[in-house]
Amino acid sequence: MTDRRINISDFYIDVMRDMLSMSLREEREIGAPLCKVDDQIIIDLSNLSIGNEFNVNIPDRCSRGEYVGSIHTHIGSSDFSVKDIVSAIRRGSDVECLCYATEEEAGCKCIRIEKPRNYNELQTKARIFHDALIELDDAYRKLVDIGREFEEEYYQVFSRLAEILRRTEEAIADKAIERGVIRGRRENGIVEVSDESIVLRVEFE
Repeated sequence: MTDRRINISDFYIDVMRDMLSMSLREEREIGAPLCKVDDQIIIDLSNLSIGNEFNVNIPDRCSRGEYVGSIHTHIGSSDFSVKDIVSAIRRGSDVECLCYATEEEAGCKCIRIEKPRNYNELQTKARIFHDALIELDDAYRKLVDIGREFEEEYYQVFSRLAEILRRTEEAIADKAIERGVIRGRRENGIVEVSDESIVLRVEFE
């Protein structure tokens, strides 16, 4: 079953299926940019990225056409994570797609990212948050390299900071829902998106 409210061809629906199959086989998340070419949304396979079990870094650029968002896979969860939503806001995505496989179902869904009047403020916060994450990780690695005898103490301190950052990320996602950037609700680390935001839904057998 395919419910399609964006202009994407059957060829790229098949690509979505192939990406999900590859993700299951490799047991890793896989992602790629979504690009608009002649009013069609394509998956930029020349910028395909393979991550780890929990994450994949996707370039926010296109080899051709205009960047409009990204697609990635989840194994075991059919919901967008808080990180997925905040990353989409940071990159200025118009569309975000998730292909997933759980014990009950497999498929893909794409959501529209709305950009209300106060969107830029939210995007700035998402970008600052992203920079803070990178700087925190870099600082931890540097300090451990300097003094490995303090690694356990560093780990405890940075773990507490990571928890604060997690709550900050959730607060950004909550603001996005409150302002209508996406429609749905957050529960713990996931965002259950409502049908109002979904512009493509594909079910695989």
